[in-house]
Amino acid sequence: MRDAGEHVCVVVDDLQVLRSLWQFMQATELKMYSEEGLDLGGIEESTIRDDAAGSELRTFYSSVIERAGARSAATGGGSLTMLMIVRKPSMYPDAGTSAAFPVEAFEPVVYPKATLERVRLLAAGGVQLTSAVLAKLGISSPGSQGSSGMLAARKHIDECISLADGHLLLDERLVRAGVSPAIDVRASLSRIGLGKAVALRVTPMAAAIRQIAPRLRLELAVASDTPTIAGAVMTATEQRVFAWRAVLQQPLGRPRTLAQSVLALFCARAGYFDSLHAKSLDGASAKAYQLVDAMVAAAPAVVARLGPDYELSAADEAALHDAVASLQPAAA
Repeated sequence: MRDAGEHVCVVVDDLQVLRSLWQFMQATELKMYSEEGLDLGGIEESTIRDDAAGSELRTFYSSVIERAGARSAATGGGSLTMLMIVRKPSMYPDAGTSAAFPVEAFEPVVYPKATLERVRLLAAGGVQLTSAVLAKLGISSPGSQGSSGMLAARKHIDECISLADGHLLLDERLVRAGVSPAIDVRASLSRIGLGKAVALRVTPMAAAIRQIAPRLRLELAVASDTPTIAGAVMTATEQRVFAWRAVLQQPLGRPRTLAQSVLALFCARAGYFDSLHAKSLDGASAKAYQLVDAMVAAAPAVVARLGPDYELSAADEAALHDAVASLQPAAA
């Protein structure tokens, strides 16, 4: 279909077939080139851990992922988009604990040498090896899914992440906190638009969103430990972070228009949502989008001009401020 000029989306929801093929190739290669011709039937993948395996694994997955892309008009047009939806093994213990793990808990048969050396250096430096600290460092806690037979799966997933044009990582803790979508902004990124070819550079977001909130990801990452539920009295910074999170909250199966997203981010940046009071992000988001939907109706000329490449002018911003003032006099 792609070669015929069509646009194709391929969804990969399981790497097990590719993992099995990789393991078979590695075992076969070792058997063929072993001096003694050892029988390696049923060999565990964790035992095939040699220094060259990392680069070979990267080459293996690059041959799959590089098939995705858009073809030029001269070659017939068409495109292939590859979307990988893979469950990444948890780095957190099955039973939550705040106790520090001893170095002896990191078994050599499970963890790579480089990770073991890193753990020893951290312990020698007085760092408490708790599950929270280890998760921030990208190290699976002893007893978690990531260390109990799932480390090999993480290696394959990490290679795919490093080769892709970007990735979104959903965090189980955010799910429990009621964040939707539960995207970990610190661990998610887009590589689209990076590089030296400025003339060919594209961006993964609309111009108006980039104009309004160019540092949003960084602000949310820095404030990642800020509570997402308004309980005690919040500082001004915490109120702004809560407002950002409220406008990013999105119910499942209810996509928003570009105009709604732009106006919501505009109001959050201007501080109109800093005084949101709700027991949950869902409640705060519902209140915020009541105003946003009213603004869509109150400023139709601005909404009509909004498009992927359109940036708000000073007149547009003034019109939006006037719309808020007319709809919510106290916010002005």
